[in-house]
Amino acid sequence: MSEIFQIYCPSCNSKLNAKTSLIGQTRNCPKCKTPVLIEPKRFDLDIPPAESSEPGVTEMHALEDSVKVPQLEFHNRYFILGLDRLVAFWEGTKGWQVNIGSGFGLARSNMSAIPDQGVFAFVEMILESGIPQKMNISKISSRAALTVLFRDAHAILGKLEEPVDLTLAQRDVLLRHLRQMFMSSVLENADEVIAYLMER
Repeated sequence: MSEIFQIYCPSCNSKLNAKTSLIGQTRNCPKCKTPVLIEPKRFDLDIPPAESSEPGVTEMHALEDSVKVPQLEFHNRYFILGLDRLVAFWEGTKGWQVNIGSGFGLARSNMSAIPDQGVFAFVEMILESGIPQKMNISKISSRAALTVLFRDAHAILGKLEEPVDLTLAQRDVLLRHLRQMFMSSVLENADEVIAYLMER
């Protein structure tokens, strides 16, 4: 009998249930119709694989209680900033959007637009009732860290380093983007976030 495990659509980030009997096959996401390769996530744990009743198929372990895999929160917003520009942003319904010069496009379709080196700031913007309330800011500097954006929406969380402050240029860039993203009535209630971005 096939076991069920969860995977994520690389395009719309929908959580999908898959049978172990389908591992290695491709099926279309029922929500956005993007082809999704059915494969379990691999973890670096010293847990031997379970015996499977089906030859060549390794059963998935229920690891959620023992291992918390970092995930982007659907209701929050995430931004990656270069020295003086917005490199990428994430919204739960669209996935990672990267700066392609003339606007933004899906990371998975615009691999060449993703910088493969540099020092970047990662901003997690926590929303409550749709209003930005707080930001957590981390440094990303490992070589080729951003290339994970087109493979796995959540993988960037494994590339974060120590907390940092945004530079004045980065604050200006993010503030401009927020003014395009949110209505002014929303930003009027985002006191802490706006105060930080306008601080000089």
